[in-house]
Amino acid sequence: VFALLLLLFGVSSSDKAHGQISRERNAWQYSGKFEGDILIPNRRNGLINSYYRWLNAQVCYVISGNFSTYELSVIRVSLRNGFNGTCVRFIECQTCCNGDYVDITNNQSGCFSYIGRIRGRQVLNLGRGCVYRHTVIHEFMHALGFFHQHSCTNRDTYLYIYWNNIIPSQAHNFNILSASVVTDYGQPYDYCSVMHYDSFAFTVNNNATLLPKYAIPCQNFGWVENLSQIDRNKINIIPIIVKTPGNTYETPYAFHICKKLNILMAYPELFFSTQEENQLNQIENMETKESITTPHSTLSLNYSQNVFENEDINEI
Repeated sequence: VFALLLLLFGVSSSDKAHGQISRERNAWQYSGKFEGDILIPNRRNGLINSYYRWLNAQVCYVISGNFSTYELSVIRVSLRNGFNGTCVRFIECQTCCNGDYVDITNNQSGCFSYIGRIRGRQVLNLGRGCVYRHTVIHEFMHALGFFHQHSCTNRDTYLYIYWNNIIPSQAHNFNILSASVVTDYGQPYDYCSVMHYDSFAFTVNNNATLLPKYAIPCQNFGWVENLSQIDRNKINIIPIIVKTPGNTYETPYAFHICKKLNILMAYPELFFSTQEENQLNQIENMETKESITTPHSTLSLNYSQNVFENEDINEI
């Protein structure tokens, strides 16, 4: 049965033990923190609590670790284009986000990050074996406020968990988080998320610790290189905390520009079609609500007519 599941869901065997492959490809899973790579602040409410959101969808970072020229390039390029299709911006500056910033280090073993913005300096460590595009994106998803996909409240509907195959001391990493802590923002379970464990995470016997119950719509389950469309949807759905001189407020869902970016990622053909103008107008002229059907989900964004209509992308 197990071999059949491996064939069915595309989890291939190798000359190397599955557990060793998992450790090499997803070093973040084995960094000794909560769920492998999460640092927990004293006040933990994760994704739902607006306290942990970055202001103006802008994340500041500095690189203090002793990285090679190649590793520095991987980090900067991953942050420059790894979040394309979202309205979040990463700025290499310590003082440009009201003193809040991510300090990228490598002076400890493992890959790990805090969840969300914790105020002031917060460490994001990329130790040996961590400086890969998917790991950089994964850890910064944590810094944005996202937990791992497999710990969401409805995961048992979508995953088989093989508790007997899990290292006993690591079984807590497979616990389900409370709905009071995390939300999926109305998005479906995402096998293709950059935040998903692989099938052999924390295996004690080289057998699978988790497997999907349904067919996977992408390759390399648990080892994807980039954000999925659903990852992007969630980033763009999060209400943005806007800070202006003398005022801080929360937007009613996403900026107008986030809506446009999500359309671009879900329907790139609209921007290359001879009828692109009419098609885009048809989508955008709805009075108060739009539904964007993406390859894996339906995203609904509520917004007031003409709000942010003239926003300049460079000012967001």
